Amino acid sequence: MNQKVLKAFIELANTGNFQRAAERLCVTQSTLTKQIQALEGELGLNLFSRIKSGTILNKNGQLLFNEINNILTAYDLLRHKAITLTNPNDLTVGFGMATRDLAPALINEFTKKCPQKNITLIDLSTSLQNEKLLSGELDLAFMREQSSTPLKQMIVRRDRLLLIYHPSKKSFVETHDISDILKNNKIFCIDAHACSGTHHITSTFVKSITSASNLKEISSYTNIFSLVKENFGNALVPESAWYDEHKDILSLTINHPLTEWNIVMAWNEKFNNTLRDDVIDYCHAAIMNTSWRSV
Repeated sequence: MNQKVLKAFIELANTGNFQRAAERLCVTQSTLTKQIQALEGELGLNLFSRIKSGTILNKNGQLLFNEINNILTAYDLLRHKAITLTNPNDLTVGFGMATRDLAPALINEFTKKCPQKNITLIDLSTSLQNEKLLSGELDLAFMREQSSTPLKQMIVRRDRLLLIYHPSKKSFVETHDISDILKNNKIFCIDAHACSGTHHITSTFVKSITSASNLKEISSYTNIFSLVKENFGNALVPESAWYDEHKDILSLTINHPLTEWNIVMAWNEKFNNTLRDDVIDYCHAAIMNTSWRSV
């Protein structure tokens, strides 16, 4: 029984589908089938039942699910502890678009003071940062605040939605409220694949104030700005995505509780790391002493 086999069991249990589980594990469906058969053979138990829509855990699988999940968690803890002991000067930090100006600058200043420390910055979505913090693959993250999470979080700034529009629409925007603007104009937003969190915030806000949804999902902020620049429609984007060079299109701050959210430093306290704690203390002090709290 090895880690790959146990991970195969958990992934298949979570997805209920051999093809999707194999894709997420980056193995062939045949390999996944052999891994599950090997686990069942070693345990002497059948763990899954076939149904029309895929595969589900049977009673044996349900009883063993938490135990196997706990084994994998313990393995991750052991691996992270070993890495910390052998590489006490190494740290991996995640960040995204909302802190593209903040995280690199802070880490750069810290490494100037502690040049012997090796800190790697990785550009990741909030969902991936959250996943890797939980598994111990990431030591620290700058990301959107998560609810109902075991992670420790410290607010570093606020982000919010802006309405982006062409100058020719200035008179209309200035004389109408946001619900009228959303009803009477095509509204571009980032798609769920590119940024699921921002997409959810945007769609939730729009649905809360108008039943007529004109949202059009676009794959990148660069493309959104290009479309607005050429007057194909308006857009809702995070303030953190707004670039100073877009002087030829205009923005409007939206005052609504659903359009604001926190950006945090997040970490997993299950994993001890003195270098991470030093970086957190440094970043917190630096943010408190500067204007970095706003975008």
